[in-house]
Amino acid sequence: MFEEYQKAVNNLTINEENRLKMKVEILESEKTSYEKLDAKLDALQREFYQNKVRTGWAGLTKEDLSDAEIEQKLQQRRMQDKLRRERDKQLMQDL
Repeated sequence: MFEEYQKAVNNLTINEENRLKMKVEILESEKTSYEKLDAKLDALQREFYQNKVRTGWAGLTKEDLSDAEIEQKLQQRRMQDKLRRERDKQLMQDL
């Protein structure tokens, strides 16, 4: 019976502390998931650009696409992803 009460306590209380704790936990787990995905994307994109240089794709050489330029491209993608997530979040809140 106590377990059933614990399940319903958030709906039965006026204090939002429990609800906010749960929301924080959910948001932190989502943030961690995004960070893991971003790290995987960075690694894949870095490998993609390095393969382009290594294979000479479209005549690219090490001078055409340096490590600094690859990092700049990664940074641009991260910024675009961040803006897209913020826009998507705003759209979901507007619904």
